[in-house]
Formats: sequence, structure tokens, C-alpha cells
Amino acid sequence: MDAEVIAISRLLAVRTLQLEMEYVFGSLEEEALDVSADELIRSKGMLLAREGSTGELALLVAEYGLLLEQLDVLVASLDSQMGSAATTHSTAAHGIGSNSSSSTSSTSAAAGAGLSLIDEEILEELATEIPDLRYRVGVPDAVVFGSNPLSLTRLKLQAKEGSFKVLEGVNFLTRGIRLLGGDMGNAGRLFSKAALGGTLKQREVAALRRTARDLLTFIPFIIILIIPLTPLGHVLVFGFIQRYFPGFFPSQFTNQRQDLMIRYEALQRQLANAQAAAEVEEEEAELARAAAAVARLTAPDFDGCAVSNSSSNSSGSSSDGNSRLGDARGSPGNDDVEG
Repeated sequence: MDAEVIAISRLLAVRTLQLEMEYVFGSLEEEALDVSADELIRSKGMLLAREGSTGELALLVAEYGLLLEQLDVLVASLDSQMGSAATTHSTAAHGIGSNSSSSTSSTSAAAGAGLSLIDEEILEELATEIPDLRYRVGVPDAVVFGSNPLSLTRLKLQAKEGSFKVLEGVNFLTRGIRLLGGDMGNAGRLFSKAALGGTLKQREVAALRRTARDLLTFIPFIIILIIPLTPLGHVLVFGFIQRYFPGFFPSQFTNQRQDLMIRYEALQRQLANAQAAAEVEEEEAELARAAAAVARLTAPDFDGCAVSNSSSNSSGSSSDGNSRLGDARGSPGNDDVEG
């Protein structure tokens, strides 16, 4: 069943890409036919050229042709596999009795396995590049998939995506502030060490300089961040700064240090989990040893009891014998009594 679902999802993805390519072709065709007769020139094999946008149109057409070629390969492979699976299914349907159902199920599984031979990397690449090309030629999602602004599913998806972005941004700022606080504490310790006459290493001097630079750039960074601009305005401002003034950003708010902090926290969690697992195993081993010791102490000692009983019996029999011997020696006979 899972193989069938995967096969149907891939088929739907390929058919969706075909639909998007049809809309891209229609848009490119309209733009190419919009060329008027007085704008036509002939130069070096280029039949159609238009001033201002001809080069861009030629690039879009070339990109469309490359993507269409890759998509045709996937479609041909998919159609051949579906055709072979359908033929095998129809052959298995003529079986008798229980063999027919088993053959049908095995045929469906084989069809799902055959569909998994589609190059996943090419499919993922096309699923990214074809929508991008469609956006660039001016075909929105509403034209291809229809528009329904009151769709509950779309509203849920938009709310989920927006909340995820907000949470990601809050986590980014929180990690940056935590990094800045840690750097300030480390810088304070290094500064006190130098003030007390200690010698700082080159690495520690570099860390102090970096923290000082981060503190100087943190204030204007926060000012730009809290300025009431539109999201597009913030993106443009920070994009300009990152492009032309990359050192303006505090290092705590860069992807490099954020990724390092995420990895460090993941390693810390793994270490804590390993230590907890080791402690649990050690406690279980101690409990097992204690239970074994208690079992040994509370178990009845049958050998000791047998030895004690035998010794008591032997001592009792010897005492009885001695008493009888004493009676025989000490008791007067009948002759003595009479005498």
C-alpha cells in the first residue's frame, strides 16, 4: 500500500510539472508573438530579436527547452513503467482462485518498486526550477492552481508558515543575545586577568577585540532593527549592509556562529543523555548486586542445618550411652543388697 501511495504521489508531481510547463510555454509564446514587424532583425542566426528584452527572452526559452528535455525523460520513464505494470496486472487478473489475488498484490508492489527507479534528484530539481521559471515569466499560482482566498487549508498553511518564521526569528535573536552575553562574560574575565598582571595569549587578545567590535556594532544594529520599516525595507537595508559592509553585523548574529552554537548545544544534549544512560545502568547494576546479596543472606542453609542435626544426634546418643554405663557401674546388684 505504501509503494502505491508513493507511486501515485510521484505521478501527481510529474503531471503538475507538465501543467506548469504548459503555462510557461503559453506565456513565452505570447511574448514572442508580441514582436512587431519593425522590431525584427536578422543577426547571426537569431531570427527574432527585440530591443530591451530579446536577450532575456532568449535565455528564458533556452532554460525552458532544457527543463522540458529533462521532464520528457522522466515522463517517458514513468509512462513505460506504468504501462509494464498495467500489462502485468491484466495478465495476473486472468489467474484462477487465490492465485489471482496474490498475483495482483505482487503486481501492485512491483509497480510501486518500479516507480521508485525515477531519479529523485532530477525530480526534486525540476520541482524547484520549474516553479521558479513560471514565476519569472509572470504566471502566478492563482492562474495554474486556481484562487480561493477563503480556503481554510490555505489559511492554516499560511498561519503555520508565519508562526514558524516568527519562532525561527525569535530563536535567532535569542541565540545571538546569549552568545553576546557569553562573550561579554569571557571578555570580562580576560580583562581582569590582564589587569592583574597576567599575560594574554594571541587567541584571547583576538577574542577581546572581536567582542569590543561586536559591542560597537550591536547598538546601531538594534536601532536599525527596531526602526518601524516594512519587512521589505528591513530586507533591503540588511541586504545592502551585508553586501557592502559585512563587518557591520555583530558576529553573534551571523549564520556561522549560530550554526556552531546549535551544534555545541546538540553535543551537550548528547553528552547529558549518555551520562544519564550510564548512571541508570550503574544504578541497575548496583540494585542487581544488592538483590543478589539479600537473596544469599535470606536463603535457608540446608547444609548447615544437616551438620548441626547430625552433631546433636551424635552428642545425644553418646550422652545416653554414658548414662547407661554409669548406671551399670554405680547401681548395686541384688547380692549386695541382700548382703
